[in-house]
Amino acid sequence: MAGSHVESAVNWLGKLLVEEAKYLRGVKKKVEQLREELLWMQCFLRHADACQRGDAMVRMWVGQMRDYTYDAEDIIAKYLLEVGIHRRGGLVNRLRRFSRILWMATTLHKTGSNIDSLKDKISTLTSRLQTYGIKIKGGDSPSSSYRWLGYMRRTNYLHDDEKNEEKIVGLDNDVRQIVGKLVSNESKGSTVFAICGMVGSGKTTLAKKVYHDRAIRRSFNAFAWVDIHRECQTRAVLEEALRELTSESGESIAKMTDKELMEELRLLQLEKKCLIVLDDVWSFKACTSLKAAFLVGEQNSQSSLLFTTCDQEVASHAAYEAFIHEPHILDDDESWELLQTKLGGAPTTIYGNDQEVLDLSYYDLPYRLKPCFLYLGNFPSGWEFNSREVAHLWIAEGLVSLEDEGSDETLMEVADRYLAELVERSMVQVVSRGVMGRMKTYRLHELMRELCLSKAIEENFLQLVAHRPSNSLCNVKITSRARHLGIYYNDSYPLLDYTSTAAQQIRSLSFFNSTWNPEILSVGLKQLKNMLRKFKLLRVLHLRHSFVYFPKQIGNLIHLRHLSIEGCELKKLPLSIGNLRCLETLDLRARQLIYLIMWIPNVLWRLEQLRHLYLPLNWRLLKTPRKIKGVPVPETRFEGNELLQLDGLTNLETLSNFDVNQCRVEDLLELPNLRKFSMKKDQYIPESKFGVIDESPSFQSGHLKGSSLGIEGELLKKRPTILFGYHHLRKLWVEGVMLGLKTAHMLPQNLTMLRLHQTEIKSDPMPILEKLPYLSRLELLSKSYNGKEMICSAGGFPSLVNLELSSLNIEDWIVEQGAMPSLVQLKICNCRCLKMIPHGLKYVIGLQQVNIENMPESFYDRIPASRDQEGFDMHEI
Repeated sequence: MAGSHVESAVNWLGKLLVEEAKYLRGVKKKVEQLREELLWMQCFLRHADACQRGDAMVRMWVGQMRDYTYDAEDIIAKYLLEVGIHRRGGLVNRLRRFSRILWMATTLHKTGSNIDSLKDKISTLTSRLQTYGIKIKGGDSPSSSYRWLGYMRRTNYLHDDEKNEEKIVGLDNDVRQIVGKLVSNESKGSTVFAICGMVGSGKTTLAKKVYHDRAIRRSFNAFAWVDIHRECQTRAVLEEALRELTSESGESIAKMTDKELMEELRLLQLEKKCLIVLDDVWSFKACTSLKAAFLVGEQNSQSSLLFTTCDQEVASHAAYEAFIHEPHILDDDESWELLQTKLGGAPTTIYGNDQEVLDLSYYDLPYRLKPCFLYLGNFPSGWEFNSREVAHLWIAEGLVSLEDEGSDETLMEVADRYLAELVERSMVQVVSRGVMGRMKTYRLHELMRELCLSKAIEENFLQLVAHRPSNSLCNVKITSRARHLGIYYNDSYPLLDYTSTAAQQIRSLSFFNSTWNPEILSVGLKQLKNMLRKFKLLRVLHLRHSFVYFPKQIGNLIHLRHLSIEGCELKKLPLSIGNLRCLETLDLRARQLIYLIMWIPNVLWRLEQLRHLYLPLNWRLLKTPRKIKGVPVPETRFEGNELLQLDGLTNLETLSNFDVNQCRVEDLLELPNLRKFSMKKDQYIPESKFGVIDESPSFQSGHLKGSSLGIEGELLKKRPTILFGYHHLRKLWVEGVMLGLKTAHMLPQNLTMLRLHQTEIKSDPMPILEKLPYLSRLELLSKSYNGKEMICSAGGFPSLVNLELSSLNIEDWIVEQGAMPSLVQLKICNCRCLKMIPHGLKYVIGLQQVNIENMPESFYDRIPASRDQEGFDMHEI
């Protein structure tokens, strides 16, 4: 994994050579030489990373190289910090010229000497490869532990009838589903079935139960089970399969050529109804090499192939018509039952075997994904995270490679690909998906989190500090060279000793809080102040549900790239926030409380490197001061000072919660690189200002990937097709008279959320709205529709999950069978003319909750009768 650390350092130094050239005068040449040295090491370490696990000397050498990479970053970062401190606050203007020259000469000499010293250390470390005979072999070399794993799999209880009766927990339904598909395959043609899931999810156990099921034994007449392993040898797999399917001797099989072996296997699958199980297919390469020997999709065969894998790409590649089954995740009761079952057997052996498989899944990761995976250990147990949050953190840490950035692709999109690959390898679980099928939230399974933390500690990557279950404060000393520090606290706050050299080299600091105890928060705030004074090299400050006040010392963190206060009760952002000229992500989405208003200084325009800005929902503006740290503010900044100015943020890609009442709408004309844009919820752009948005370069260029807007109904009334071409529009709220929805082209087809309020539509809007394929939430509010009848036809609203009808005058609402098949929640409020709940809702089998508010007594009286007569099965009304 050291290769990825070096790559991060190389990218960082390259960026500095461009952006900070004027501050590197005097050491620029040495920095270039250091970067070139690291480039060579990066290429070399890609090979070393693959074989360090099996060689203690290689592991030590790689670890030492990782530390030198850290030192390289420290030398340059500290130099820029000193230059930045002397450059700000008017100090330079107060120093005599001679003093400035002396200080600069001393600093340059010290930095140059440090670089030379580090280059000597790297040279010495390189020479040790030859001195001690350390050999770095290219490619993947299977270690003895891999061979041990293969032995364990071959000698497990697969063929032990007594142990095959072992009780399985939580997989009964999975077994029934797979057996049912295999046995009921009456059509001609072989069946391919893949069981795909993360390490420890029960894939092999499930496959064994299917393999030995009585219905399977009656349906098939020849069986073979073959373990594949990471170092798949095609010839050995085919020989083992043939041995189990026939009575041929091992000697006669060994004499066959590869072609004869393959032909014999294919012939057997045509003559007999075979079930062949390939357990633990690791790679795309293994899948390709084996595919020709098995009748995948063969019309004249009744045989079936079942295989297990951790990789979804492997499962999809095996056959485009394969059934892919993912074992369900055990709930708390099933997990406890499984634990009791395991403890009744041999827990040490079980754990050892599982741990070896877990280790293998980590070592099989590409070197760029290893630090990305380890970084996820920063999140608390069970924590659900989204791709946006993770991508911002990975990018700020330099873990996303510029080499992977395609044409017209952002680093955010590269990071999304990284996360998707971890999901495909079953290292990360998908918790929820959006209506368009995109992965939305994720988490680490507890087994994977344990693996993640053990490797992160082993490689000096991460240190976690957790509270103790007591009311007393606990003392913790930071001793590791890990650059990432995570702090969890609840009923106590850990008192950190941050005076050590190791502590002062921390690069990322994350707080995760599960309490709002004022006493605990005050201790945490005091600690945060002191840490910001010491941790001057911070790149990431990630605060979740933590503080109510933010220290002004934040302005001293000139290397900071990521600042998030999501969920905090922050009341005021310090003026010094404008000093963070390297900041790329600023997340100000504080805790959503009616009484909580955040005051923001009008200095965000100074953050020229900013790429992602998330504004809070409730905020007010502090006017621009005349001077910042003694430096006069340009007079042009006082024009329109009552509105937040964003025109200096030309690199901005994400702008969230844009407030048309407190931001200069004209500034959108100066933001050419926006990919995602959302207005503050429940706000509507005046017709007079919509032209500015429509003409902004991001809306015109087609770069936008997602947007949320609120517009006045009058605009759609005058220009019905004004939103034509807004394929990026996902959420839309309309207020004001628009009279009708004349054509489907009035609304973008990719809408996922729509709210109509006081639009006074005369004809039933449902025939138009139900054709929106991705609409998951629809709110028809007061006076949005003035008609008496509303019809939801069969097949309409295929993705609708939430529906709200409020203050409408409808009397009859008809829901045809097959309408709204995905509906989960329904709210009916103050529709006092509505006679009854539609009978057709009984066909919406997924409907879980119906909220009925402020309706006539006669309407409530009819609900029980409707339920009895129509057989409604709604969980809660």
